[in-house]
Amino acid sequence: MAALVRSAQVPGAAYLLWLAVQSLRATSKPFAQRHAEVSLLYVCRSAMLNSLLNPKALLFFMVFLPQFVEPAHGHVALQLAFLGSTLSFTALAFNTLLGAFSGQVGAMLRRSPVIFRTQGRLLAGVMLSLALRLILLDRPLTGQRL
Repeated sequence: MAALVRSAQVPGAAYLLWLAVQSLRATSKPFAQRHAEVSLLYVCRSAMLNSLLNPKALLFFMVFLPQFVEPAHGHVALQLAFLGSTLSFTALAFNTLLGAFSGQVGAMLRRSPVIFRTQGRLLAGVMLSLALRLILLDRPLTGQRL
């Protein structure tokens, strides 16, 4: 089991290091040079793929939602569909608001290169820290104090 966990840690740490490097590289270029206009279809397709392939979301639906289903209250599949739909519509409303306000934050970042560089460096630091934690820890943290 330890070898299996370690085999997932190494590629995960490498990916986090790659993200850190990409974040540092992005802060050195002006915004206009880094981002070309993309179509709304591309953005929606990417978001849908991200959501469908997200293992955390799949685990959430498989582990968390069934505990709220009562077989005595009717068809189990309909209850799960209702709970899943409720969660999806809530996420849609949240992501719509997030998208609307992120445009304003993006405009602020484009006006202030210092803020943009600082944010990129902080992100790179977080990714680097997570990669180092993943590489250096022999076991996952359990919440127990040593």
